[in-house]
Amino acid sequence: MRATAITLVLFQHFLVLVRLHSPWTLPFDDWAAIGVDIFFALSGFLIGRILLKLGSTVVRPRELLRFWMRRWLRTLPIYYVMLLVRVLIAFAIILYLKMDLNLWRQVLPYLFFMQSWTRAAPLFFQETWSLTVEEWFYLLFPLLWVVAIRSGVKPFRAFVLVSAFMLLASTIMRLVAVPGIPLLWFSGIYQVTIYRFDSIAFGLLAAALSVACPKIWARWRWLGLVFGVGLLWLDRRLMLLDIRYNEVGYLGVWHCSITGLGSALLLPWCSSVERLFWQPLQSLVGLISRWSYSLYLTHGAFIVSVQFIFPLQIGQSAVWAWGIVAVTVGLSFALAGAVHRWVEKPGMALRERWKFTRQEQATLLHGQTSA
Repeated sequence: MRATAITLVLFQHFLVLVRLHSPWTLPFDDWAAIGVDIFFALSGFLIGRILLKLGSTVVRPRELLRFWMRRWLRTLPIYYVMLLVRVLIAFAIILYLKMDLNLWRQVLPYLFFMQSWTRAAPLFFQETWSLTVEEWFYLLFPLLWVVAIRSGVKPFRAFVLVSAFMLLASTIMRLVAVPGIPLLWFSGIYQVTIYRFDSIAFGLLAAALSVACPKIWARWRWLGLVFGVGLLWLDRRLMLLDIRYNEVGYLGVWHCSITGLGSALLLPWCSSVERLFWQPLQSLVGLISRWSYSLYLTHGAFIVSVQFIFPLQIGQSAVWAWGIVAVTVGLSFALAGAVHRWVEKPGMALRERWKFTRQEQATLLHGQTSA
């Protein structure tokens, strides 16, 4: 599922280089946009199951810090390395064009994941808006969960209630914000952190269902797949209607909800798939899955560089444009592999210092059963 999500994201972003020459790709672009929503649902599901294993022990500051440290060692090293790379690329372009631009003022919010907290991120390293949603969600959700548990609510029930709260809060905020953001739903809603927490919350609720009702989770996986694909298809149709009639109601409010729910419904079936029918395809999918985070943060550097070095112009051959895409994809995979090897893996190795001992695992098991 992770490989599918990153493939859709990359497909959508790389299509920027050929839209002018191959307008027939536009319908595929609409479907590729689902990739980010699948990422959110999958992230919520995986992290949610980790949090549920903590159970009542999450109220201990040490366990909460352990959870955060293990996540930050997974996400932050490569993020800051690629932020530095993007700053150097932007600085080189500014010097070449002799532009008077205060780059550091734009970069400062990126240091603290504030680039898209209440408004869309600037074009500089814009794809990190989704990472900002995740970082803030996994900072705030455990804190609210701890508050609920300390208030006397049982851990599992508190987990579900806080998930539902964050889901409803984002939806209500979109309802309030939409009238003041006509026709700017993408930048004013879609990429803004506080409006997107529900997309991850759907994954958390799916994790809760998989733990509480494993038989139902397995039994209804095919039905979930059918309804999930159906909801995502319906979302595409409703989006086109909003765009056709110059409206923003569905796009601004319910688009995020429907894609989040549709993506979450895919999880039971996807989690049941252990191996693919063809070994080479299995190996490729495994590689893309392992490199997915590196690919997500590195591919934009080449897209920006290629657009600057080889600007798209009317009259250029479509073969030329697709050739540029092929080269860009190859370079992106090469850089992602290097970053995964030299930055991401060492960071993940450091997480072992924060792993649970056997005694702590037994304590966690007791905490989980008491939830």
